[in-house]
Amino acid sequence: MLLSGGELDGVRIVKPGTIDLMTTDHLGDRPHDWLGDAGFGLGFRCDPGSTGGASAGTYGWGGAARTRFWVDEANDVFGVWMVQIMPSGEVPYADEFQRLVYEALGD
Repeated sequence: MLLSGGELDGVRIVKPGTIDLMTTDHLGDRPHDWLGDAGFGLGFRCDPGSTGGASAGTYGWGGAARTRFWVDEANDVFGVWMVQIMPSGEVPYADEFQRLVYEALGD
């Protein structure tokens, strides 16, 4: 539904304008070290691009137990990484998973 701009199987679930608000950075120049280079929309991390092969405008979120998803509309792809690790645990494979997805897509 997110990859299709708010529509699922021909049924409008969310207005395109709402998706735009959700996926546009609203922090601007405000300091936000916890997101690195990314911004924050209304519920999503908004990446400036090139993270693990993603294009500019990719958005998603990472959960407390190290789950993660991202939606890259420009490349027509999304990814879901589901693991359950204590919040302080390291998850080096989530970034690797995203990189491998883009590598598999090729040029």
